[in-house]
Amino acid sequence: MLCSMSAFIHVKPSLSMEFNPEPWNKGAVVGLRNCLTYALNAPSVGWAWNNVFPFVEGMPPEEMIDKHRRMHQLLRDRVVQSFIDGVSRLTPQEISGIGLRIRGLSGILSHQINGSNEHVFAYSDDQEHFIRFDNGVGRWSHKRGKTEATNKDYHGNIIDQPDLKNFGGSQAFDIKRRTKIMKLMQLKNKISNEISVRVRASHLQGRQDEDILSGSSSSKALPSFNRASLSKLRNRAREVRAKIDGFVNISPSKFNFVVVPKAGLWVKVEACPRCS
Repeated sequence: MLCSMSAFIHVKPSLSMEFNPEPWNKGAVVGLRNCLTYALNAPSVGWAWNNVFPFVEGMPPEEMIDKHRRMHQLLRDRVVQSFIDGVSRLTPQEISGIGLRIRGLSGILSHQINGSNEHVFAYSDDQEHFIRFDNGVGRWSHKRGKTEATNKDYHGNIIDQPDLKNFGGSQAFDIKRRTKIMKLMQLKNKISNEISVRVRASHLQGRQDEDILSGSSSSKALPSFNRASLSKLRNRAREVRAKIDGFVNISPSKFNFVVVPKAGLWVKVEACPRCS
């Protein structure tokens, strides 16, 4: 449930960042700032939601969000159609790149990071976690929810290059992915059973129509068969199978690297903390 005190704040890029955890870890502050706030180097905004969009002068944040919501639907339809057409060879980078474009952000590869001139952060959708590149030292750091800011991963290693498996990504993502695939398989089976029932009904009706024409029908009339509804069911089955293919092909092994635009970002924040 959204906090009633939520709002959008304009955050500009930080072009020079050092790993300095003290301001983030002192007193009550540590429990009132989260990973996205830290990744954006914006302690004054409080607790930030996983909602970031490019700042455009003269465009209200609500209008920007509506624009990207429509973009999300279009991109989702393109991915589903690509699987339906049998082009299910999308790489994890291409799939994650769709998530970036939904937000209106530009992704880069790790070797393209220019620490001296850009504010770079990395995010993982499956882990809902953001980390930042401290360009002053050439290493990464992060702050998980209400915990303290650190430059070490979950295994206690200094983060020279972020790897999702060192942040609990693989296991957590696999559980989430298996659960989603199982639900989609149940839906696919339900649709397949419904298709079988309707196909059988169409055959029975066709047989009855032949009997009526020959004058030998004495059975009770069957309900009229709706071929359009069967076609819709078959299309729905293809979409579900496409989604299953998509979840099977997605790999959780990579973070997505993002450059904060020069104009900055709209960030949704709230006054009260929420566990992440």
